[in-house]
Amino acid sequence: MLQMTRREQLGAIILAALLILGLVMRFLLTARPTALEILPPEETEAKEEQTKKEIIVHVAGAVKNPGVYTLPEGARVFMALEAAGGV
Repeated sequence: MLQMTRREQLGAIILAALLILGLVMRFLLTARPTALEILPPEETEAKEEQTKKEIIVHVAGAVKNPGVYTLPEGARVFMALEAAGGV
């Protein structure tokens, strides 16, 4: 059986109280997540800019010319492979 002195009991009680106090403070002081408002995308006047978007792709591995390539937005993987000279 575990025998604790009065001093050890007091220390255990203080330690438990500090632990509970810390948990309560963390619960009360932790920022609550705010509601996220999702807005529809804004219409832009510059439609030409939207059609001229490009993506930058890093092609590596078993291709003839690995490197970084600029492709039109919406390009597919096979286009990046072709830009790198093929497999």
